[in-house]
Amino acid sequence: MSFNLKSKGKFAALLAVLIISVSVTGCANTDEKTSSTNSSTVTKDSVSTASIASDESLDSDMFTDRDKEVGYDESSAIMVAFSSSGATASSDSVSVSGSKVTIKSEGTYIVTGTTSDGQIIVDADNKTKVQIVLKNASVTCKSSAALYVKQADKVFVTTAKDTENTLASTGDYVQTDDNNVDAAVFAKDDITFNGEGKLTVTSEKGHGIVSKDDLKLTSGEYNITAASHALSGKNSIRIASGTYTLTSGKDGLHAENTDDTSKGFVYIADGKFTVNCKGDGIDAGTTAQIENGTFNITSNRDSSSSSSTDSTSVKGIKAGGDITISGGTFNLICEDDGLHSNSNVTVSGGTFTISTGDDGIHADSKTSISGGTIINITESY
Repeated sequence: MSFNLKSKGKFAALLAVLIISVSVTGCANTDEKTSSTNSSTVTKDSVSTASIASDESLDSDMFTDRDKEVGYDESSAIMVAFSSSGATASSDSVSVSGSKVTIKSEGTYIVTGTTSDGQIIVDADNKTKVQIVLKNASVTCKSSAALYVKQADKVFVTTAKDTENTLASTGDYVQTDDNNVDAAVFAKDDITFNGEGKLTVTSEKGHGIVSKDDLKLTSGEYNITAASHALSGKNSIRIASGTYTLTSGKDGLHAENTDDTSKGFVYIADGKFTVNCKGDGIDAGTTAQIENGTFNITSNRDSSSSSSTDSTSVKGIKAGGDITISGGTFNLICEDDGLHSNSNVTVSGGTFTISTGDDGIHADSKTSISGGTIINITESY
C-alpha cells in the first residue's frame, strides 16, 4: 500500500498521519473488513443490504447471457433501411411513415442507411424482446429521440462488427405523448447496448442515453456528447466492458430513482472511460461499485459560472450510499472531491492519482483502504 499526499493548509501533516493510520488498521483487520465490505455490495434486487458470495455471482446477477451476446442471424432478420427519400422495411411488423419507423413485434431488426430527420420507435407489448442491429446506420431526429423505446420488455442494441453508427437529436424536444422524452436515446424500459462496432450519440439539448429502468452496456465503443447527462439510468447503470468517451454538460454517468431509494446504483465490472463533464464523473443515488477498469475523469464547473456561487456538484465518483472499489486505474482531476460517499468508502485495490480542489477521498462515515492500493493525491484542499 502506498500513499503520497500534497495538501493546502496547516493540517496537511496530520491528514497524512490519519490516512496512513486508517491503512494500517485496515491491514490488521482484513477478515473483519472483508465481511463488512461484502455486506454492502450491490445486487440486482436489493442494492444496499444484500450479500454477494463472489465476483462471479455478482456478474451473473448484473447481466444475463443475452446482455453479452453480440451475434444475430442475418438471414431471418428484418431489414430496415433509411435513405434521403425516407425509409423501407422488409416486414409488416414495422410500420413506416416517411422517415419514421415503428417496430411492433419481437425479433431482430437490422438498421442501415442515413436520415437527417428520422426516428426509430419501439412500441410493442410489455413482454416483447427486440434486438436492433446497427449496421452503418446514421439516424438524426430534429425534435425527439433518434431511438425511442416507448414500450417493450427489453431492447438490445447491437453494433455490427467493423461498423460506425450514429444516433443524434438536434433542436428542442417536442413531446408527442405522456413521456418526457429528453435524450438522443430514450427508453421507458430495460435497454442493453453491446456489439463489436462503434456508436456515436449526440444530444444538443438533452441527455445522451436514458433508461427509465435498467441501462446496461456490455461491449462496444461509444462516443457520447450531451448537453446534460451522457448516460442515465433510473434503476441502475451496469457496465461489463467497453470503451467510453463521454462529454457532458452535467454528469458523465448518472443513476437515480427518486421513487425508490433502494435503486439508482452504478456497477462497473471493467471498461475504459474518458469522462469530461461539467457535473460529477459518476453519480450514483445509492451505491457505486467498481471492480476494474481505467478511468480518466475530469470534472469542473462551466467556465461561464462562478465557482463561489454555483452549487453544481463536480466530484469524480460520488454515491449517496457506499462506494466500493476493488481494482482499476483512476486518474481523477476534479474541482470538488475525488471520491465522495454520503456513507462509507471501501478501497481494497487499484491505483489512484487524484488532483482536487477539495478532498481527495471523503466519506461521511468510514473510509477503509487496504490491499495493494496505491493512492497519489497530488493536490487537495
